[in-house]
Amino acid sequence: MADPHIVRKIIAGEEDNIWPCIGATYCLDRIYQGGEALCMHNAASGRELTMPHDIPPAKVKKKVVIIGAGPAGLEAA
Repeated sequence: MADPHIVRKIIAGEEDNIWPCIGATYCLDRIYQGGEALCMHNAASGRELTMPHDIPPAKVKKKVVIIGAGPAGLEAA
């Protein structure tokens, strides 16, 4: 769940870029509580209808400041 592109990365020889599961068991806890399987490491997993895994580049480049080093901040960076 952590890396939806694992197969593509293995085929391309990009094993070093695979997002590993961090073992938080958030996905399992959610399932056991009757909720959706969500991933703490990859916010888009389980939310694919509203949050795509691939974010296209912006049409207009801008300089921005990324605040935070959580999954969203790291993905944005």
